[in-house]
Amino acid sequence: MAYAVLVSLLQTSERILEFDPYFLPCTRKNFESFRESITSLISFLDDCSPICTRATNDLITKIRDASYEAEDVLESLIATHFLHKYGSDRHERFEKFPRTLEEVIKNIESVAKEVKEFQYDGSGLHERVISTIAGSSGSASRGSKSMVALDNDLETRILEQLVGGRTALDIISIVGMGGVGKTTLASILFNSQLIKETFDIRGWVTISQTYNAQEIVLAILKDIGVPLGGQKNGEQSLYQSLYGRKYLIVLDDVWSTQALDDIKKFFPQNDNSSGIILTTRQSKVATYANSCRSYHDMKLLDDDSSWRLLCKEIFLDNDCPPDLVEIGKVIAIRCQGLPLAISVIAGHLGEHE
Repeated sequence: MAYAVLVSLLQTSERILEFDPYFLPCTRKNFESFRESITSLISFLDDCSPICTRATNDLITKIRDASYEAEDVLESLIATHFLHKYGSDRHERFEKFPRTLEEVIKNIESVAKEVKEFQYDGSGLHERVISTIAGSSGSASRGSKSMVALDNDLETRILEQLVGGRTALDIISIVGMGGVGKTTLASILFNSQLIKETFDIRGWVTISQTYNAQEIVLAILKDIGVPLGGQKNGEQSLYQSLYGRKYLIVLDDVWSTQALDDIKKFFPQNDNSSGIILTTRQSKVATYANSCRSYHDMKLLDDDSSWRLLCKEIFLDNDCPPDLVEIGKVIAIRCQGLPLAISVIAGHLGEHE
C-alpha cells in the first residue's frame, strides 16, 4: 500500500508542476526537492525484502501515513487550482496552502532522511542483513551454493556458453528481482573448477545503484591481484593487465546502461573467448549489454521448491520432523519464492533448532 500511494503522489506532484508558477505556494526548488524525496522512498521500498524486520515495517508505516497526508494536500491544491482557473467564486487559493504544503514537504523529507539514516547507521535494512549473509561482494563469500535450489540446466547452459567455441568477448546476463539468487548463481559459476581451469584471470566487482567508475576499476585490480601501489587512476593498469589474457569478470548488480558504458571500455577485446557475467534487476540493461544473445531470466521458486530449500538449509540431509512440517511449509510460502529470504530465515531457525 505504501508503494502504491508513493507512486500516485509522484504522479500528482508532476501534474502540479504543469500549473502556472504563480499558483505554486512554494518555490519550485523546494517542490523538486520534495519530489526527489518521494523518489528516494520509492527506491527504498523497491529494495525491501518481502520479509522485514519490525523496524523496517515501522518505517514503512511512517512512509504510508506521510504519503497519504501529502496526497490529500496536493489533491486539494489541484482542486483549488481548477476552481480558480475557471472563475469560481471560491478563491480560497493561497491563504491556507503555503503553510500546509510546507508542512507535508517537511514531513516527507523528514521521513526520507530517517530512511537514509536507517540504511547507513548499521542497524540497517533486512535487505542489508541478507546481502551480508549472502555475500554480494568479496571473493570469500559470494553466495552459498546450498542457498539456491538452482535449475541445474540453467547453470549448465551458462557454463557451456562461457567455455564454448566463440572467440569475441562475450557478455552473459543473469536477470531477476532482488533476492532471487543472481549473485549466488554467478558465484557458483565463478568458483567452478571448469571456470578456474578455463580462464587465466577471474575478477569480481559489485556495481550497485550508486557507483564510481574509478573505484570499480580499482576494486577489479585488487580482486585480480594487481598491486595498487597507491594509484588513483587504474584504467590503463586494468586494460594492460587483461590485454592478451583470457579473463572472466563478474559485474554484479548493474543498475543502468550508463554504468555498463562507463566500465566496459576498460575490458580489451582479446578475441580469445574472454567473458563477462553481468547480474542485474533490469532486463533493459541485459538487452543493452548483448543484443545478440538472450539473457537468462531467474524465476521465483514455486512453493514445493521453497519448502525443499528450507528443509535443506535447516536440516541438511535430514528430513524435517513431522510435527514441524505444517508450520515449516507456511514459513516457506511466506518467503514468496525468494531463495535469499529462505536462506536468512533458515539461518535464524537453525540457531534455535
